[in-house]
Amino acid sequence: MTPGDALKNAAVLAERKEWSAAADVLLKGGDAVPVLDKLAFYLSRAKRYDEAIKVLRALCDRQPHASRHRYTLGFQFAQREEWTQAVREFEQALRLSPDYLKAHYRLAQSYFHAGDEIRARIAANRVLRIWHKLDAESQKRDAVKLARASYMLGKLQLRRDPDGAVELLKQAAEHEPKDHNKHYLLGKALTRAGRPREARISLERAKRMEPRKGYIDVELIRAIAEAGDSEGALAKLRDIAPRFRAWDAYNAGRLARDLGDQALARRMLEAASKRGPTRGDPRVIGLLEELGSAGGDGSEEVDVGVDHIGQVVLLNPRRKFGFLVDAHGTKRHFRLDRRAEELQKGGRVSFVPRERDKGPAADNVRLAS
Repeated sequence: MTPGDALKNAAVLAERKEWSAAADVLLKGGDAVPVLDKLAFYLSRAKRYDEAIKVLRALCDRQPHASRHRYTLGFQFAQREEWTQAVREFEQALRLSPDYLKAHYRLAQSYFHAGDEIRARIAANRVLRIWHKLDAESQKRDAVKLARASYMLGKLQLRRDPDGAVELLKQAAEHEPKDHNKHYLLGKALTRAGRPREARISLERAKRMEPRKGYIDVELIRAIAEAGDSEGALAKLRDIAPRFRAWDAYNAGRLARDLGDQALARRMLEAASKRGPTRGDPRVIGLLEELGSAGGDGSEEVDVGVDHIGQVVLLNPRRKFGFLVDAHGTKRHFRLDRRAEELQKGGRVSFVPRERDKGPAADNVRLAS
């Protein structure tokens, strides 16, 4: 079979998405670069990654200055979740083509999965810088890459700076508007940034796309409560809580506790503790124990010591209040006093947890030693 005939026959199979069969045809088509190039692609689509890697290594030897081969080789390692190898190949691709947008994004993704958040941020920020320098047509073509890099950065930023995450996540949702998770995380960031009414718009959009996702319901109810309608939020939570399982049940339990319904909180946490990936999880067990020690309906203050640690997420010196997030992810209101003047947004603090009529609170908030 000539290389030309092999390419034509394989293309027919590829049109039908018979990737493995298309690859088998090209295995008989010789070792010309165009044949190997298509063979690597078909093997990858067939998830025959070991074979694809061998072909791509041969292509890299034949065409050592072709950044595309290095990128595609890195992609095979990423598909196998071999992140160190993936990083090595994507970096080599970028040494050959420094503005290779797709390689920068895949490098960011690989660093993120490898646990190197600093380098992941650097690579994702390069995606943003390169994209904004492109012409309009190229920006449109690569909009999804911008959206995904922005989403990654926003997700990392949200942990310590919800305000800073909002603009990144707006950009992500704008450029990949059909992905419900972009709208969900934007809504979550807006709620954490003290903008719950805006959050509802994004969360309701996410819910229209994925009406059965429990985590969207929980965050939407939280936004409703943060916007001032705690009773309406709690009524909605009670109505839909029975269908929550695993992490959705855990988060619903935390929210019920925050809204003052300790009985519902216990039911949700008990459901989370009995089945699924949350069964026996120390976070679930710990919160159940905390609720058990509170007793009653949770309306009284609960002093469980001074060694609790949290992180400041909002400060309003003019109105003398702030918010922190504790180790369980619960947002707690606190009053600013003279001794709290040294506090800064993002700083680690110690506090005494309290339960108030308006939800979780904290006293004696000080810089953590």
